[in-house]
This record gives sequence, structure tokens and C-alpha cells, in this order.
Amino acid sequence: MEGTPFGRYRLIELLGRGGMGEVWRAYDTGTDRIVALKLLPAHLAEDPSFEQRFRREAHSAARLNNAHIVPIHDYGEIDGRLYVDMALIDGHDLAGEIAGGPLAPARAAAIVEQIALALQAAHKTGLVHRDIKPSNILIGDDDTAYLIDFGIARSAVDARLTGTDNTIGTWAYMAPERFTTDDVDPRSDTYALACVLYEALTGTKPFPGDSMERQVTGHLHNPPPRPSATRADLPPAFDAVVAVGMAKDPQQRFQTAPELAAAVRGALGGAAPSAARVASAVGDVPPTRVVAPSPQHSRRKPLLIVGAVIAVAAVITAVALLWPNSSAHKQNSAPPSETATTTQAATTTYGEPVALPFTGLDFPTGVAIEDDGSVLVADAGSNQILRLRSGTEVAEELPFTGLNKPAAVAVGADGAVYVTDTGNNRVLKLDANSEAPKELSFGLDSTASARGIAGGADGTVYVTDFNNDRVLELSPGETAATERLSQSPLSSPSDIALDGNGNLFIANSGPNQVLELTPRAVVPTELAVSQLSVPTGLAVDSTGTVYVSDDFNRVVKFNPQTAEQFDLPFTGLSSPGGVAVDADGNVYVADGDNKRVVKLPAA
Repeated sequence: MEGTPFGRYRLIELLGRGGMGEVWRAYDTGTDRIVALKLLPAHLAEDPSFEQRFRREAHSAARLNNAHIVPIHDYGEIDGRLYVDMALIDGHDLAGEIAGGPLAPARAAAIVEQIALALQAAHKTGLVHRDIKPSNILIGDDDTAYLIDFGIARSAVDARLTGTDNTIGTWAYMAPERFTTDDVDPRSDTYALACVLYEALTGTKPFPGDSMERQVTGHLHNPPPRPSATRADLPPAFDAVVAVGMAKDPQQRFQTAPELAAAVRGALGGAAPSAARVASAVGDVPPTRVVAPSPQHSRRKPLLIVGAVIAVAAVITAVALLWPNSSAHKQNSAPPSETATTTQAATTTYGEPVALPFTGLDFPTGVAIEDDGSVLVADAGSNQILRLRSGTEVAEELPFTGLNKPAAVAVGADGAVYVTDTGNNRVLKLDANSEAPKELSFGLDSTASARGIAGGADGTVYVTDFNNDRVLELSPGETAATERLSQSPLSSPSDIALDGNGNLFIANSGPNQVLELTPRAVVPTELAVSQLSVPTGLAVDSTGTVYVSDDFNRVVKFNPQTAEQFDLPFTGLSSPGGVAVDADGNVYVADGDNKRVVKLPAA
């Protein structure tokens, strides 16, 4: 088949182009089928933070199985371009249909009902879309509605909002909490779907204005609009549905997308939410002063100054929002540990955290400690492995060449240095006193994503494959790796650590867990670390105490024997990654967004 070559694909026809890349009708030579191939702008693949979060979200999204979600076949990077391979739907998007005029109420209701089913499926897995809007809703030739961009919605939104070419589209559907605490949950998607309902019924966006400032002001301070004020032939019951769906306070909204859809269906027959519920919804307009949250409360929350001018001075997180799978999920924006009570916190003391004198870091992701106290860092931004020897002020680069987004670094019992070279799908080993790294025979293919790495006392090397939900092990003398653990309960394993007894500890980022796998076990046990949010980096010390970084910009210390946990007193972390602890109890963390490695001295 003819077409421009792109890896295993042939690009046949450009279907659309926007700020977040291009969508092509393409032929997949590997599967012999026509697909929709979304190519993201090339510069995004150069941002290791964006790239890692993109892969994590796409991995979760690819698991969704619903008749109203466009399936994701594959995703990854080819020739420096991130891509998403999706099923090709013949039809049009809802934005184009609305451009031709308002929809009949029954048709608008049918579309909302179908998208609500898609959201219900996603929300059950802990995935919030965060970019519900008409252009992300496809209408097939058979009138089936589909929700798209579940693999890139959040990352794409954040990249677009922080650029200079912001479009009004996304702002027009964002829930108020997106501009304040960014404490987002499924009700934020429900709010956006109510905005889409209003636009489908009226042909106009909920709040007027072609500037970001006016849109933000509308969502934060103006009461929900009444569809009947724009279109007199609409049943008044739709006013009540939109009022509840777009309530400023998430507690006053429809709590699920299907609940909104049921109310829309009821409005067709004249039924409406109760007057008391509507009064609650429209009477909760917040005060005019919005205070930005503390940086400790989220990974990257927007800083807004609301007054004569509203300016966005920070960005929304670019990581898939997977909230803890607990019925006790809190609605405040503080990290869970701030509301938890521990006894260990009172008996453990640390000195002031200090940034180590590494220079030129771009996005450090991994950290390890050698026996002599030297600190090793894997920097995914600059594609380097650096060593800062104990007592020195200048780091040296280790002779790893051709790296592409190295994720983690580890030290073996014999002093060898191990690196997961994620972008090249390989694992490297540098023997002590050697200048020539060698590739280990893990046999990783293009679907893999090697992340965490640990070396055992006997020379066995363990690697987490984030994309394929498995832990691989390569024993000394073996020519091929084997699966130590695979599939359930693993879901997006991001890091791995090994204690002196051969017990493996795994940061299982999908379900927000830390797992322990003893040497003879085939099924891991879950440690009772509570209320984690996308655990990323992991370490274990000589006493078996576990240290884990997560999306709340913190490092949690957990004692498996007593189940005590508390947040270590690091300050100002942003996108913390790898964690390490030395023989003296000092704790180190790769502080990705701040381009530094921070040491927390044990007192």
C-alpha cells in the first residue's frame, strides 16, 4: 500500500492538524489494517517528563474496553515522534455538527448518554479524562458516539495550556476546581459533559468571551447559564439539569456521568431536578479571591490571581490522574499524610534537606548510592549517568553512550552499575573499573518500557517492564531473561528495590500500591502503605523500611513491621522520581522538575 513510511505504518491521508499534532489515516503493516494515527509534535518527545507521563496514561487508557471509547491499539515513539494508534471511525466530530446549528434535544440527549457510558467505564478504573469537549467526541456514520483521546487527553491539555498558542476550546469546559486546587475527580468530567450538553442544545459555549480571562471568570464566578434563555423552544427542565451539572461545588453536582445522562433523558419528558437541588447548585458561587494552593498539595497546580487580570503562572499536572482506589478518597487537596496520624514521625528526626552539587541536570529520574557513599544519578533529560564522589563538589559522567531517556540506575553487590535505557529498550551494565558498558540480554522489544532496576547479591538483575506489567529477572550466566512476576496484580510497575534477604519490593503505580515478593513466592503481598498517588520511586534500607515517592510531591517512609508511615521533611519537591537510602540512613531523591538531587540527612 502506498503512503509515507513512518515506522511500520504508511501515512495515507492527513485527517486533521492542530496544536497537539496531526491525525492520519494510516496503514499498519504489522496488523494489515487501516488505523487513525495521531502524531504528537516532535518537541514533546524531547521532554522526558511529558514522555513518561504520556506513556503511563496511554498504558492505562489502552486497557479501557467500552463501546463508546475509541480503542487504542498501540502507542510509543517512532523517529522522535510520540504516537497513538487508534481505531479509525468513519464519521465527524461533535464540534463540526454543532457548528451547523443547535441539535435537537433528543439527539443531544442520545449523545450525552453514550459519552456518559464511556466516562463510567473510565472512572471505574480510576482514569479521569480531563478534556471533555465537542471536538473529542466522534459521531460515527451509524450515529454511535465515541469519546477519543483517552491516551493523551491530560498530557495534551497541559502542554497546550502552557504554550503561547492557547485555544479557547479547552478552557470553555473546565470545572472550577481545575483553576484553584486542581483536586480533580470524575465529577470534573461530569461538569465538562454538562458544558457540552449546553453547547449542543444552544450552539454556543456556556460562557461568552474569546479570552482565557473571561472563560476563567465565567467558570469561577458566574452562575450556570440557562439554555432556555438562548433557545426559547427548549423545555425549562434543561435549565435545571445544566444548573446542577455545572454547579461550582462538586458536592452539589450530579455525582456520576450516568446520573447526568438520566437527568437529561428525564428533561425530555419535562422532569427536572428538584428545586432545592437547583437552588443549592446555583447558590454556591465562590468568593472573588482565589488563593493558590501550597506547592506541597499537588504536583503542578495552577496559580491564579483573580481580579482585573487573571494570569496563569503555573501548569496543570501532565500525568494521568489515577486517584487512590479507596472509598475513603478525600476531596481536599492536601496530601493524605497531612491528615493522617503517625507515631513514628515524633521519634524520627532529620536535618535540613540539601541539594547536591550536580550541575547540568535536566530531568533526573533515578538515583543510587555506591558502597563508598558516591551518588549516582540517571538524568533522562540530558541522557547521562553521573557520579558525585563522596566529599567532592564536581560530578563525573560515566561512560554510557547513546542513551535515550535513561529511567533508573542501580548498583550491584560487586560494584557494577546498571541502567535502564528506556528509550532504546535495553538494559546496560558497567562493571567496576570498566570503561565499556555492555547490554544485558533482556530481549526487550518495542512494546516494552524498562523502568526500575535492582541488582541482587548473587548477581541477578531485576527490571520492571512498565508497559507489559511484568518483572523480569536475568540470572548470572543466563542468556535470556525470564518473568519473575507478570500480569495481575501488576499494573504499570514503575520501580523495584531489593533488600538484604532477597525480598523484592515493587512500586505498582496503576493501583497505587507497594508490593512485596519474597524469594520463593509466586504471588506478592501488598504492603499497608496508605493513600499513595501514583508511586514512582522506591527504596528499602537494611532494616526493611520502605521509602516511596509519589504524585503528592513527597517521599513516604513506611515501616512494614509496625505499619507506621509518615512523609519525610523534604520541601519544594516537584515530580520526584528515584529514591535511595545509604548505610547511615540518609535519604536521596531525584527531584525531576527542579533539576536537582536532594539529600535528607539523618540526624
